[in-house]
Amino acid sequence: MPQQDFNTFTYLSLENFVKIKNKWNIINYCCENKCVNKNKPTGNCIKGKGFANLTNDEDIKYINCLDGLGDNDEFVFFSSGNQFKNPKDAVKYSLFYFEIKLTIQFGMKIDLFFGLGTKDWPILMNISFLLNAFVHYQSQNKFKMIKLTPTFSFDNNDTFGCGLVYPPTNKSNEFPYVFYTQNGKQIGKALSLKGFNTDYYEPAIVQNSFSLETNFGNDLNSKPFKYDITKHAVLKEFYADSDVLEYSVNELPEISRLRAMLKGLSALYLKYRNP
Repeated sequence: MPQQDFNTFTYLSLENFVKIKNKWNIINYCCENKCVNKNKPTGNCIKGKGFANLTNDEDIKYINCLDGLGDNDEFVFFSSGNQFKNPKDAVKYSLFYFEIKLTIQFGMKIDLFFGLGTKDWPILMNISFLLNAFVHYQSQNKFKMIKLTPTFSFDNNDTFGCGLVYPPTNKSNEFPYVFYTQNGKQIGKALSLKGFNTDYYEPAIVQNSFSLETNFGNDLNSKPFKYDITKHAVLKEFYADSDVLEYSVNELPEISRLRAMLKGLSALYLKYRNP
């Protein structure tokens, strides 16, 4: 194997990290009574549905449903208060990054979607108790999925991260990209955002049946990331078209749960995100 020339890589530093003080907002509600909602982010659902409470700007606590079995849970949609936008006239790479730490309270029956929202369908990594990990996004009216390594697994108290890198303004042949991490290590390749028509991205989560702590990087001295962003080399390896599974809504794989979930999430995300 030829020796890798490390001089070909561009490594980032804390100067590349774009610090934006951020917080979560709930963008849907537990039931038609709206017991828990954006303006009242804590409390119990009077219909007994399992739902998440936003205990502070960064932390989310799951409130179990009354039956205690997790069979009456509602997906909760969170978006950040501030968006990630391409810095104007940037002379260096710009890195946006955040992490979440899972606390699994009632068994491993969880579904987590996290990543970056846009004005349309978001780019989300899905961690599920039944399926392997996927990255989901939508483009040109097609659902697109990238299956992560078959050896992927997760456990209680794991920390996951999502990063967005913008190239300098003078590198017109380069495009922004997204990458994911787990417990301080990168997962898979990067996803190039070439062809994505949006002027912003924002941290986004869709979850049920567990709690989580978030680190937006508001104070890295007292609460550093698990992933060392100073050792992040600007990525050159991206998912290829051959890595992407592409389906129309009705052509989704014959996994009824996955089909229903993606169709439902797509409709609900657009409903709540753009009322």
